[in-house]
Amino acid sequence: SILRGQLSADLIRPFKIPSYLLAKHLARVLSETIIHVLLVCPILLMFPNLLLEFNLDVTSAIQFAIAVSLASILNFSIFFTIGSAAFWTKEASGLQNVIRNSTRLFTGELMPVDLFPALIQKITFFLPFQYILYFPIKVLISEVSSGDFYVAILNILIWITSLSLVNIILWKFGLRQYEAVGI
Repeated sequence: SILRGQLSADLIRPFKIPSYLLAKHLARVLSETIIHVLLVCPILLMFPNLLLEFNLDVTSAIQFAIAVSLASILNFSIFFTIGSAAFWTKEASGLQNVIRNSTRLFTGELMPVDLFPALIQKITFFLPFQYILYFPIKVLISEVSSGDFYVAILNILIWITSLSLVNIILWKFGLRQYEAVGI
């Protein structure tokens, strides 16, 4: 939106742009989740034994919903941070692609984090990426103890808080030097 001049139009609106972008992101994620659930329900009705594989109880379902919700906010925070680079570079898509591909690897999307070498697994523990996909899936399949769940949630909240503070600073400094060109 910085390149297209959309940010200039958004800045005169009576809402905070980062809050609007987060709400837009969460609305998209919620609508996609509803669609996915509606697509999976007929499959589960046709193959009810699949549900038995998950051992899903009320506690696990609530923990999964919490993990997915926080993972979505964390994912947004990471990409907002990277997108803020466009204030200075006018183009952040290259950096976003690098982060997106790294995210696909370290979230467990390309292969489960459990299959990584031990050193890489230790490194991913300190990075936020595993909490975006790998951790919610582990919660869903009941492979996370209550203690580990709370430690992971604390880690996610620390990452969200840290990235939010960085994003506030980047946004403030980015807007100071932002130039609306061609409007």
